[in-house]
Amino acid sequence: MTASSPADNPCTRGIARFASTLRFGDIPRDVRERMKLLVLDGLGCGVFGAQLAWSRILQRTLRAVDTTQRCVVWGT
Repeated sequence: MTASSPADNPCTRGIARFASTLRFGDIPRDVRERMKLLVLDGLGCGVFGAQLAWSRILQRTLRAVDTTQRCVVWGT
């Protein structure tokens, strides 16, 4: 059995080709407007969620495990 790389996957290759050639102007205006709202919604959920009790517990745990601060949690 030989190991295959992601480059061998035609689906991955097709998605990569599509994403690498996509231009902002190619995206329909209504889709761009919807994307903006979804990004704002995602950011809002992240900021809100960072303040929840279980999120605070996770943040304390992660700080104890990884002190590099190379990655941050939204809203902190």
